[in-house]
Amino acid sequence: MDADDRPAVPVAAIFGANASGRSTVVNAFDFFGNAVRESRARRLPNAPRAAPQA
Repeated sequence: MDADDRPAVPVAAIFGANASGRSTVVNAFDFFGNAVRESRARRLPNAPRAAPQA
């Protein structure tokens, strides 16, 4: 396989100094992901619910 034929791999990274809010961004994505899953579960009776977070 040539280097140009390799599939692209999606990558995301969050960089920043100490106390710059990186964890807050990750927590926000987690919150909104759970909100979408719970919203979907309320509208669709057979949809799986999000597992409770510890």
